[in-house]
Amino acid sequence: MVHLVMHLAAEAKIGGPVHYRWMYPIERYLSRLKSYVRNRAAPEGSIAEGYIVEECLTFCSRYMEGVETIFNRPRRTIEESTGVVSIVALNNREWTQAHRYILFNSENINHFRQLHESLIKDELRKGHNRNVPEAVIYKHHMEKFCSWFRGHVMSLTTADREREGVSDTLVALSKGPYIYVKRLKYYVINGLKFRSVNDESNKKTQNSGVSVVTEGGRTFYGVLHDIIELNYSDSIKHVLFKCKWVDDQNRRGYRTDEFGFSMVNFTHFIHGGDNIIDEPYVLASQATQVFYVEDKRQKDWYVVVKTKARDVFDAGIGPQRDEDDTCSFSEHVPYNISNNEVVNQNLSWARDDIEGMTIDASIIAERDRHEVNNLDKCDFIDDESDNEDENEDEYTDDE
Repeated sequence: MVHLVMHLAAEAKIGGPVHYRWMYPIERYLSRLKSYVRNRAAPEGSIAEGYIVEECLTFCSRYMEGVETIFNRPRRTIEESTGVVSIVALNNREWTQAHRYILFNSENINHFRQLHESLIKDELRKGHNRNVPEAVIYKHHMEKFCSWFRGHVMSLTTADREREGVSDTLVALSKGPYIYVKRLKYYVINGLKFRSVNDESNKKTQNSGVSVVTEGGRTFYGVLHDIIELNYSDSIKHVLFKCKWVDDQNRRGYRTDEFGFSMVNFTHFIHGGDNIIDEPYVLASQATQVFYVEDKRQKDWYVVVKTKARDVFDAGIGPQRDEDDTCSFSEHVPYNISNNEVVNQNLSWARDDIEGMTIDASIIAERDRHEVNNLDKCDFIDDESDNEDENEDEYTDDE
């Protein structure tokens, strides 16, 4: 059994997670079939009859109206449910950060962002001040874009708006949201339930892990701290997650270990959201849920575990197959390892820490037969000696 441990890692890589190849579901289904037996004289007939009855009931229940069945019962988590809602007021910094993120993620906004940056450059580099750093230009752009965009859109005529591609949605967004927003206790979207980390202090579950993939393919990992809903003139509403993002620069808050696991350190954040140019907010529709598991070997480091929603499918029904007709069950990162990566290796299934020996099987068989014969003979002698002792005792008693 000690030797078995040597092969567990290779077995996990070849077969993937245990729950994709264990017998537990099969055994559960066999137990269900056994429960159909009512007449033990004919178990096969009982199972067949019970199976047919259940199939008929399942088929009929799909077409029943007004009766709760396993197919129309309410889900545990209702899509876009919010829980307890409270009304709070955003300060100027929070309002600008949230509103700016909505604008930057709107359609047909890139043209106006480039226009504003060029205006900032021209303003800062007037005269002899030609060496203004890009960081200073970026800071002014982030601070002033919201107010500039509103004034620019309001100054455009109807013809100018059509020429520059300013839609009615952009006009409504340019005016900005109300300063009072809804604060949500939790939020369910895409089959995933998100909860702020402050509401998890007395819970054993974890729903505050968030990850976002940018257009450039860069992945950010963070912790959810607040959920708010912005309201634009009662016509447009957006739900935002306020997060603290892990600093992934210079391996301070993010790295990949030798096994391919992503690891984060929550003592190193990119920002705390205290600066107006920070971007702590993200759209709820862009967020993906992750879980953080503490690494007992390294202090303050957590392993990132990605998962998928239980009732959400990418396309079609059932496991997806590629051209080689290979099932892609192992989709949970980091378990999506190619089987060829391990199978093609020369795996050693024998011990190499001791010197081997060759044994003649016929000698072992002869030895075993000799031991058996001696054992039977000893048993016979013991039985005779016991009988003689008993006879002597009886003769003595008679005398």
